[in-house]
Amino acid sequence: MIIDDNNTLGCYKAQIPGLMSVLNFMQVNDLRTIQSGRYPISGTGDYVNIDVYATVSDKQLEAHRAYVDVQMLIEGVEQIGWATLSSVQPATEYDEDRDIQFFAGETQKWIAAPGLFFVFFPQDVHQPCLHYKGVHKIKKAVFKLRNGDL
Repeated sequence: MIIDDNNTLGCYKAQIPGLMSVLNFMQVNDLRTIQSGRYPISGTGDYVNIDVYATVSDKQLEAHRAYVDVQMLIEGVEQIGWATLSSVQPATEYDEDRDIQFFAGETQKWIAAPGLFFVFFPQDVHQPCLHYKGVHKIKKAVFKLRNGDL
C-alpha cells in the first residue's frame, strides 16, 4: 500500500507505469466536476470509477488480483481499513469476472481525505467507505490499473 499527497503522484510512475494514464486523465478531466460513472483512461483496459456515496459503519474487506486500485477522495472524509493478505482469512472464493475476493479479519484504519491518494496492490486487503466521526457524503475516484502493466 502507498499513501501520499496527490501532488507527488508522478514520483511513483517508475514503480507503477500505469500511473501515467492516471496523470494524463487528471490533466484532461477535472475530478471535482466529472459525473459518476466508469471512464476508460487508456487503450490498455485501465479505467476510473467515479463514485458518490455515504460512508457506512462496516464493510467487507476486499482484494483484487487483476487490477491495482488508486483511490482518491474528491469530497468528504472516510476511513479505509488495510491489512496484508497473509493476515486475514478468505470469506469468499475469488470472483474472476468482478476481480474481487472478500475476507474476514482485522484492519488498521487510515483517514482518507481530499489531497491524498491510496494505492492498493493485490497483496493489500482494503476496507473502504467507512465512517470517520459520523456519516460523510463521499465523491471518490477509483482508478483501476491492470496488474499485468506493473
